[in-house]
Amino acid sequence: MKVRSRSRRQYRPLRDGILAALTRVCDSQRFIMGPEVIALERELAPMLGVEHAVAVSSAPTRCSSR
Repeated sequence: MKVRSRSRRQYRPLRDGILAALTRVCDSQRFIMGPEVIALERELAPMLGVEHAVAVSSAPTRCSSR
């Protein structure tokens, strides 16, 4: 009997949406500051209880003083 991991069960219902989002990003070639990133930031802010959310590529980028 093959045992399925929890992560696979959680992924399965999200798979089509994830692949569609990845396809939109790849098709637009806007990997940085594109409409998908802006939409993510707008969705995250209320979920986190903040006015604005900013997506960054890494923690050092976030910590940069520039």
